[in-house]
Amino acid sequence: MTPVQQEGRDDGGHNPDAVTFAAFYRQTAIETLRSVRRNLPNQPEAAKDVTQDSYLAMWKKWPTRRDRTAEDNVRYLKGIAARKAIDWYRSRQPVASLDGDHTFGTEDIGFTQVEDEIAILQTVRAIVEGMAPVMRAVANMYLMDGCTAAEIARTLGIASSTVRTHIQRIRKVLSPYVQAGSTRSHEGGELS
Repeated sequence: MTPVQQEGRDDGGHNPDAVTFAAFYRQTAIETLRSVRRNLPNQPEAAKDVTQDSYLAMWKKWPTRRDRTAEDNVRYLKGIAARKAIDWYRSRQPVASLDGDHTFGTEDIGFTQVEDEIAILQTVRAIVEGMAPVMRAVANMYLMDGCTAAEIARTLGIASSTVRTHIQRIRKVLSPYVQAGSTRSHEGGELS
């Protein structure tokens, strides 16, 4: 070993873990921040902090995870981020209730079909944003990221039965909006 070279470093004097982690960060940072923003709506600074805290936690685990698939590491990182977002909410905000009226937005007779779909998606997003932190994380992973119940359970470190219960409740709360979106006529945005 030459005097410039240190144990655990490549010939360029770079830590190989740092090089591979930097590449992982560049490939995943934007999508990870988007995912965290969905879990922390209207909290852009908190989303940035949670994202960076998640990458710090991932960096600490990197020596044992660097040889895993990118998909596995992204799933692991999203789990860290979801748990950190939940912790952020628990420390700062009361849990939102799912009871009550969830009719957000208004409909105008002149909406086109695309505008109707956007309005429904905005309503669904507002409802999801008002959910308790764990349920919001499940909803985002299930609806937005397309994860299965088993993947969500593994990522969040909760029981599969708990995830399935959350998904049933989410479906129940959102079903009027999903059904409304699929039964709209093309004229006037009225239900058919």
